[in-house]
Amino acid sequence: MSHFTWEQLLEKFEAVEFPERNGKQDELPQVSSFVEACLEMGAFFNLLGRAFSFVQSDILSKAKIIQDYGERLHPQQGSLQEIIEQELDTGACATNEPPSCSRTVLRLLWATHFLYVLVQKLTTDETIPLRSCVREAYDIALKDHHSWAIQKAVHTALIFLPSRDFFYRKIGVDIHKRDSYMKRGDKALGKEQTRLVKCNR
Repeated sequence: MSHFTWEQLLEKFEAVEFPERNGKQDELPQVSSFVEACLEMGAFFNLLGRAFSFVQSDILSKAKIIQDYGERLHPQQGSLQEIIEQELDTGACATNEPPSCSRTVLRLLWATHFLYVLVQKLTTDETIPLRSCVREAYDIALKDHHSWAIQKAVHTALIFLPSRDFFYRKIGVDIHKRDSYMKRGDKALGKEQTRLVKCNR
C-alpha cells in the first residue's frame, strides 16, 4: 500500500459516484468507488495508533466483502443499493454466514461517520488537542458499537496521540493549506454522510 496522504483520502471520497437507475439517483454509492474510498479510510485509521488497528482491519475486511458482492452479482451501474434491495426482498440481510452486504455496509457507515465527525471537530476549534477531537468523534460514532473493554482501551490509548501539527505533517497537510484541506474533507464526507444516514433510516 502506498504512503497515506490526506489528499489521497479526499480524492477518493470526492470521486465516489452514486448510480442513476430508472431516472433516480441511488442514496447508496457505486460499489467500486466506495470500496476504494473505504480502503483509503482504513489507511487513515492505521495512523491513529494501535487503539484503532482493529478498526482498520475491520474496514479492510468489510470493503473486501462488498467488493466480492459487486463482482459476483454485477448489479446495474455497480449499484450497491440494488444489492441491498435484493437482500431485503429475500431476507438475506439478516444472515451472518456469509455476512450480508447490508450489515457489512452498516459497519462501514460507522467508520465514515467517525471520520466526518473528526473533520468537523478539527475544523471547529484549532485550540482543541487532537486526542480530544478523536475521543469525541469516537464517542459519537463508534463507542456504542464496542464492548466496555474496547472502549476503555481506546480511551486510554488516546493519550499517545501526537500534537495536531505533527499529525498534519504526518498525513501530508501543508500547514498553510490546512483550512482548505479540512473544508474539502468536510464537504466530501458531508455529502456521503447525508446520503448514507438518510438511506440507513
